[in-house]
Amino acid sequence: MVKMFIKHVLGIEGKHPGLYGKTSAYYGTVEQQGRLTLHMHMLLWIEGALSPQEIWNRLMSHDEKFQKELIAYLEGSQVGEFLTGTMSDVKAKVPIELNRKKGIHTIIPNTENSPTVQHGYQDPTLTLPKKPPTECTRKKCGTCYQCIALQTWDEKFQKTVDDLILQSNVHTCTPITNPEMQKKTMGKNKFKAHNGPKGCLNEDGECNA
Repeated sequence: MVKMFIKHVLGIEGKHPGLYGKTSAYYGTVEQQGRLTLHMHMLLWIEGALSPQEIWNRLMSHDEKFQKELIAYLEGSQVGEFLTGTMSDVKAKVPIELNRKKGIHTIIPNTENSPTVQHGYQDPTLTLPKKPPTECTRKKCGTCYQCIALQTWDEKFQKTVDDLILQSNVHTCTPITNPEMQKKTMGKNKFKAHNGPKGCLNEDGECNA
């Protein structure tokens, strides 16, 4: 998975530039969480990127064009929204019951026989993605078979990405599990704590995330 990220997202030894620009170098280390799952921390060097001092100088000089372009770059690299609409819109399109408990150790059930699933629906967490069709050779004319096929694929791609985000990347609030904090919380009758993963709710029942 990490090798695929480096090749396809960062563009190393690939046929296209990276998602964040042309990657000139990278360095990553793997960290183990308390529950023994692995994840990576990675530092990237983007070719032609300004140094932190140069960025600070441009910002402090009130370079309005640079400020707008920097914000556009950051917003383009970090997206916190769905592709096809709001969360409510996406929930209405995904024909699957999402109230089941999820987590890194969850075994996803077979959804084919579920009464909540529409005919022909395939859970993207259980299938492999389809590669895009060949691009138009006439500079994307928009009317040929290749252009129409690519547009159809792209629409399906965006819906699939939103489906995956809804199932796997939506934050769910959980109560705190610290024993001392539980006593304080239970005493104030703010909310009821339970055993489980590290929670995000503080003693006032507000989400820290």
